[in-house]
Amino acid sequence: MQSTLLTDSAVADRHDSSSTRRTSRGPAVPAGHRSDIQGLRGLAVVMVVAYHAEVLFTGGFVGVDVFFVISGFVITMSLIRELERHNRIDFTAFYTRRVKRLLPALAVTLVATAGISALALSPFGPQSTAATTGLAASSFASNVFLYFSPSGYFDAPAAVNPFLHMWSLSVEEQFYFAYPILLAGSWAVISRLATFRFRERTALAAALGAMAAGSLLVCVWLTNAAGPVAGIAEPARLAFYAPFTRGWEFIAGGLLALAAPRLAEAHHRLGDLCGLVGVALLALVAFRYTELTRFPGMAAILPVGAAVLLIASGTISSRGVLRAWLGQSWLVRLGDISYGWYLWHWPLIVAARMIWPENRLALVGAAVFSLAPAVASYRLVENRIRFSRALTGRRVAGLAAVCIVLPLLVMGGLRAGSKAGWASDRVSTSQLELGIHIDELRGCNSTASFDDPACRWDPAGISIGTIALVGDSNAGHFTEGVIAAANELNYSVIVSTYSACPFADVEFSRPGAGFDGWCAVHAGEIVDRLAEIAPDAVVVASASDRYLEEIDGLRRPGAAATATDAIAQAEMWRAGLATTIADIAAGGSRVLVVHPAPRFEGFDPFTRCTTLSAVLDVSGCGVSAMRRDIDASRAAALGAEQAAVASVGSAAQSFDPVDSLCTVDPCQTLQGGVWMFRDEAHLSIPGAESLNDEFRAAFGALLAT
Repeated sequence: MQSTLLTDSAVADRHDSSSTRRTSRGPAVPAGHRSDIQGLRGLAVVMVVAYHAEVLFTGGFVGVDVFFVISGFVITMSLIRELERHNRIDFTAFYTRRVKRLLPALAVTLVATAGISALALSPFGPQSTAATTGLAASSFASNVFLYFSPSGYFDAPAAVNPFLHMWSLSVEEQFYFAYPILLAGSWAVISRLATFRFRERTALAAALGAMAAGSLLVCVWLTNAAGPVAGIAEPARLAFYAPFTRGWEFIAGGLLALAAPRLAEAHHRLGDLCGLVGVALLALVAFRYTELTRFPGMAAILPVGAAVLLIASGTISSRGVLRAWLGQSWLVRLGDISYGWYLWHWPLIVAARMIWPENRLALVGAAVFSLAPAVASYRLVENRIRFSRALTGRRVAGLAAVCIVLPLLVMGGLRAGSKAGWASDRVSTSQLELGIHIDELRGCNSTASFDDPACRWDPAGISIGTIALVGDSNAGHFTEGVIAAANELNYSVIVSTYSACPFADVEFSRPGAGFDGWCAVHAGEIVDRLAEIAPDAVVVASASDRYLEEIDGLRRPGAAATATDAIAQAEMWRAGLATTIADIAAGGSRVLVVHPAPRFEGFDPFTRCTTLSAVLDVSGCGVSAMRRDIDASRAAALGAEQAAVASVGSAAQSFDPVDSLCTVDPCQTLQGGVWMFRDEAHLSIPGAESLNDEFRAAFGALLAT
């Protein structure tokens, strides 16, 4: 769900009336308005919007990278001409253009989207998340916020964040802020050492090339990291959002701009060849990449290379086939309104997803309809303000202040209203029941959690021992029940959970993603740490039913044999879990394996319950599932876990929470007016607390043996 728009429409280039000009010391440099670049913008925005509307392009998110390259090219062309003419950059004029071009349209969209969010989003978390993202977007820091936010880019909560797409605009603005300063500084140093302007370009290209190489290497390193590295908990997410890991994409366009004089002298056939290869590469990634592609990393090289080749094609020849195709009027018009379309399409798609769940046609309709406010923004806001000669000096500063402060106030109102449950007791109660479990709130997701006071809960009296809770988020959603039961028995509780990582001695592969070995390493580290701590009991839980259903391969760490069919995978899971349980038991701890909780396919009040529906009748946001369907979905996992426990002997026992959670058939997510389930695969806080007695009995039986 990536998205961005290059925000400069080559306005900075239009002061050159000719299609080429000759520098005082160098060959001809293409200048002026490039219709093919506008067309490339139009093509890129179509890719991004279509991807978000879930049609045509599974890899349409690479349009983001195309925009980054265009941005680097256009800005560098403009700044280099200024440096060559005046030996300096007019920073006041540069940032004035950025303010007039970007902020007014952004402010209008932010304020309008906040209003839409108050009605169309769920008050059970997404509204608050949207408001906080909007606050960050107002100051061009949404990429920073999204990096530190708890949900991954392709997780369900991201699909209903109407400001999610602002991350790329933030990255671009951070580039706009730093790049001119970097370029001017490098030029000042190099110009003292160079005799001719062309040599200055060469030296500057070498300096920028070294920066791009460093940025790319860090990007690839972080993207491919199997787990936390160098103190970075989420390296792949950092690679996705950080400006220093995306900088090489902008610089690629900048290097192309520096090479423009040489490219202008090349034969037109080279331009056609570059264009054809660029189109082929762009089509390849647009149709072959998916959300499972490890991105950006090495995978980003292809779309960046495609954009470089397409821009180079038009730079080499103004009469090339690809330049003529990209210069078609309809593509150019889309390029003209691309910033507005970028701003509006995702909020309207999010609203459509909330109002008409599971209706893909509604997403397409919202994407198309978003062209209307995009055109209005282009004509009534963007052009009127950026071409206004009256807006100069202090007036621009005042405009910037209004465009930043007004959205901040509106986002603050949205967040406050959401936090207050919009004055509805039922909404406020549901917000508490559907809240984040305490293990996640306190950040108990590493081996260090065992030594973190925030991840330890002691009883009111003297503690007689310790019980540890480990596993994935399906262990985490038992936290409240485990703590209450253990504390009542005068045991302390320590917790270490990690979402999406099964707690078993296995490596798994998801379709298109390959094998993930880090989770097995993490589980091994936890087992080793448990041996040092030697708790009296260890509670182990994983979404084993989900892993066995969604994976396409399972193997033991370091082994070549891979289980690919359901029966073999269940046996592999049994063996891996048995090894893990035996290793824990060998350290002197007893083990309680908690079987998976019921699942309710499609249940997600965070993406299916608007403010209006929550206020009028919150029960309509719930669903039910037949007990036979619940049992069928867990059968393979339940059998594997029971067999693993049996193989260890008296040191391990198992506990199935389903009978306690589903007292009627069909099983309900909302029981007696209380949310028992948080989403389709996790308990709510009351759901966890309802298992207090069952956990207390299970601990008593386990520790008595």
